[in-house]
Amino acid sequence: MEKKRNTVIFLTLAAGQEIRNILYGDFYSILKARQDVTAVLFVPDENAKKYQEKFGNEHCIIESIPPDIGGDRWVKQMYRIACFGCVPTRTISSRIWFSYLNGGSLVNFLVKQGFWVLGHFTFWRWIMRNIEYYIFRDDAGWHLYFEKYQPDAVFAAGLLTESDFLMVKYAHRHGIPSIGMMRSWDNFTSKGFLRVHPDVLLVQNDSMVEEAVRFNSYPREHIRVVGFPQWDHYVDPAWRMSKEEFGKMFGIDSSKRWITYFGGGLMAGLFNIPETAEHVVMLVKAIGRGELPNSQAVIRPHPSPYHVRALREEAKQCPVLAFGKGWDFTDADLRLLMNLVRLSDVTLNMGSTVALEASIFDRPIVLIGFNGYTPDSRIRWSQRLSAALDNTVHYQELEATGGMRRASNEKELIEVVRSYLENPSRDREGRARIVKKHVGPLDGKAGERIFRIVHAVASHSDLRKIPYHEIK
Repeated sequence: MEKKRNTVIFLTLAAGQEIRNILYGDFYSILKARQDVTAVLFVPDENAKKYQEKFGNEHCIIESIPPDIGGDRWVKQMYRIACFGCVPTRTISSRIWFSYLNGGSLVNFLVKQGFWVLGHFTFWRWIMRNIEYYIFRDDAGWHLYFEKYQPDAVFAAGLLTESDFLMVKYAHRHGIPSIGMMRSWDNFTSKGFLRVHPDVLLVQNDSMVEEAVRFNSYPREHIRVVGFPQWDHYVDPAWRMSKEEFGKMFGIDSSKRWITYFGGGLMAGLFNIPETAEHVVMLVKAIGRGELPNSQAVIRPHPSPYHVRALREEAKQCPVLAFGKGWDFTDADLRLLMNLVRLSDVTLNMGSTVALEASIFDRPIVLIGFNGYTPDSRIRWSQRLSAALDNTVHYQELEATGGMRRASNEKELIEVVRSYLENPSRDREGRARIVKKHVGPLDGKAGERIFRIVHAVASHSDLRKIPYHEIK
């Protein structure tokens, strides 16, 4: 009797975040256990060998992402710029202004703003998607792999890079079903124009459903809310560490209250301003003055070594938890990060996803809304953290929940931190609203949901019968 052919699924994992989201959790665990499924993972060429050693097996094949044929042509480059403007949000408009005021050319500014205005029209966005599909025939690099493996479905796990769209586009041309998932919760308002619609769209939370429909004209009935797979372990008691255990690992006094500064966010991600952690210096001085008694400032810097090196010497006197290598996370790194958030008495960030994680564990959130010791009056508007926060849609939505407090100067920073130390339950209802609206399903089964939906699509099951978080 002839052996039944395995179900074959293609996955694009173009960045460390996608590796983290898909391979360090239940999706990969289920995949390994399924003898009837073969996954072909497409990763950046420079990482193929490493991921082959770590994740490769008979049912998990590692391949390098095919080269982008024609991606360097000036026409496609111009098209990509136009697509950036197809996200009709204040976030995009402000970033076009920031780029211009920070040294960009007037011509580029006018072109981008023109595309942004056009991006408000549904018909224009429809035209842009049709240009991608019918004009740019640049997906031929995938032909060899589709012929070799004969996939039953393709899964673009980031929906941001050229490889995601080219694979989905090739699948469309050959009648192969496709699934896509945005890399993160803020992508639809800050960078994620869907140049090609996958057949099924997976999103992390309910807000993203509305954004997909509004900004990308994506059919609501083809969307499924799955949650954040990288946070499945957050409900697993086995992943939890005691404060004493964690403190011993990094030389932090567990008897003190931890005020943890999480670097990155808009200061680094948008302006690429070196992370000096002046805000931590302010905290250290306040602790020294007795204004924040029995407290310890802790630094979790941006993953880039560039920002770690920029820390002020006074800040480096605090514990600096620079575990991990860039965005290349391991299970151990993810566990440490989870416990750092969970064990902190107060968390500080500058517009990062850490606010969602802190809300999961009901940890107070201070949103740093100023650059540092230099007052806003002496900083160009286009480099002010306050201006970035005021014009970033997804963070405006978080602030509107009442789940965090923004500090606009040193005095406010110390006062807000002190108030949270004295009353950790302050703004608890707002943090619960963040979890409900922006975290999505938090039951430890996001990875399982993703696998089952992808497998169901590959098996040509009726999407309407997939019983996961019905969208109303």
